Amino acid sequence: MLALLAVKAQRSVRLVLNRSEAIEAGIKRRPFSIRLRAGCDEGGRLTVLDVYAVADTGAYASHGPEVLDTAMECAPGAYAWPNVRLVGRLAYTNNGIAGTFRGFGAVQTQCALELAIDVLADKAGIERAAFRRLNLADANAPGPLGQTMVPMPELAVLGEELAALPVLSARSSDERFISGAGLSLIRKGEGFGGGGANGARRRLTLSRDGQISLETSMTEMGRGLMAAAAAALQEAFDISPGDV
Repeated sequence: MLALLAVKAQRSVRLVLNRSEAIEAGIKRRPFSIRLRAGCDEGGRLTVLDVYAVADTGAYASHGPEVLDTAMECAPGAYAWPNVRLVGRLAYTNNGIAGTFRGFGAVQTQCALELAIDVLADKAGIERAAFRRLNLADANAPGPLGQTMVPMPELAVLGEELAALPVLSARSSDERFISGAGLSLIRKGEGFGGGGANGARRRLTLSRDGQISLETSMTEMGRGLMAAAAAALQEAFDISPGDV
């Protein structure tokens, strides 16, 4: 609608909604109801993860199936689990229409996971950052359901950074407020199009003046796709940024 108005008016167009209009006409993040059970052994090594999640998609599917897929795929987080069971359901309700927001479902399930990780660390008597470092997935480990994953050597570095974090917990003088610091880990895949990797179309072309162009159906939504694609081309063809 705005694009059509801008074309017709030949100038910038803006739509401003008040709160009630935004709720009535806009989309919101999908609320999830999550039941999560997790276990570890006496040494603090994670042993089992059992997740049952119901996503409220409102009256329409919108991107509900894809959001639920991502939520369940990301539910195990950045950790190594020898035993995993993931069950997700999408519920049509009379609530507001739900859509896609930053995190695409991964935030909801991993918020629940990170709370469970804190509980497990406390029960095991291991400092929370150290507990996470102990259980980080291997850089070349497959996904939670055996799927192929892009190698993640940064996980080991992340473990070192976690171990170096200061743990702060101090009570204010008036006893009314507690200030401190917490931590959580979120691991989420990026860059898929509709239908997964097979649904994203791409084409490389070489211009007469030697520039390489990449055309793709994937959309840049602020997650660094343009920069990542340009960097990949520079590395693959050993060329400078100006050649892309």
